[in-house]
Amino acid sequence: MVYAVIPVSGREILLYHTIKRLERQTYPVTAICCGHTEDERAVCEGAGAEFIQCPADTPLGEKWQKCVEFARDAGDAEAVMVLGSSDWIEDKWTETLMAQPHQAVGVAGLYFYDIRPCNATRLYWWPGYTGPTRAGEPIGTGRIIKRELLEKMNWEIFYRDYTNSLDWSTVQLVEAAGEKMICYPGDLKGLSISTYRWKNKHDFRGLIRTSKVEWYNEARIAEFIPKYFPEGINLFNDHRQ
Repeated sequence: MVYAVIPVSGREILLYHTIKRLERQTYPVTAICCGHTEDERAVCEGAGAEFIQCPADTPLGEKWQKCVEFARDAGDAEAVMVLGSSDWIEDKWTETLMAQPHQAVGVAGLYFYDIRPCNATRLYWWPGYTGPTRAGEPIGTGRIIKRELLEKMNWEIFYRDYTNSLDWSTVQLVEAAGEKMICYPGDLKGLSISTYRWKNKHDFRGLIRTSKVEWYNEARIAEFIPKYFPEGINLFNDHRQ
């Protein structure tokens, strides 16, 4: 069993679909969520996820770690997979990364879908981290760390008191355990979603300023979404009204 660890902070509609789409994975995945409201609990448990209650001011790193500890205590975890509450992954994602020989593995880039009123949607491809210190590092979304390495790390994969720079913190902890975070060389589709009702954790404008991105026009969006994330069509249309 792979446990998807998901910190929660609102965006309940997107969260519900993030959890439900894990049922499409071709490798067994169970979602563990950590949040602080009863509405979040109802959504998570209604979608079939485990839910851990935490105080409202809990740092993001601590939320993720609480989920990791749940996976550890379950006893059957082959790996943990890191997801945000509005991050969707294609159906073969988990199976593909679990088949890799590496103990810590992820993908290089991610699609961002920004849904705005009056049909003003934006979809673009972000190729991932660049620069002398982070080029070749997998993005945070969908990273998998396997049990052998988790044991070496004492199941500590984030700095607990951090709310930012969490991708970086995982790399530091993996390397401290004598391993490397490896980028899968193939093509897997991940989608991070923002709407005007629920803000995504990513600053889309910041990415545009600092990264080379590939924009998708409406025709390409109409082809991409039904092919890889078909259950999102009606949801996305609803949020374009």
